[in-house]
Amino acid sequence: MEKENIFNLGGKDYRVYPLNAPWGQVRLVLKEESYLDGSLAVLAVDVSGECPEDYAVLTVNLCHPLQDEKTAFFDTNNCGYLYAQLRKAGVFRPLPVSMRSGFCTYPLCEWNRAKFVAGENSGVVQND
Repeated sequence: MEKENIFNLGGKDYRVYPLNAPWGQVRLVLKEESYLDGSLAVLAVDVSGECPEDYAVLTVNLCHPLQDEKTAFFDTNNCGYLYAQLRKAGVFRPLPVSMRSGFCTYPLCEWNRAKFVAGENSGVVQND
């Protein structure tokens, strides 16, 4: 298995995803948070520079009963360019449900939160 980059953020080791944005490559770590209703929110933090910066919230809260601690709607409106890359990396799998809000349709995804962090269950090998 290819060695992956690991970034320590707040005392926790996260897997780094080098991804292509419209303006160039970014190095993102994904953090699990929650919305006020307890459903999953996925945050991306850019660790490309010297100081980590909030990059985007990759999910949208549509207050749907299928949203829970494992499933969330992907924000294809603001982060659509990351959808295929993160899907290919196994970070989530789309479910056969989508929801429309305004002019956008958001796919419901089951997120593999073990892929966010470095460790035994993440499939990540730490650099020596």
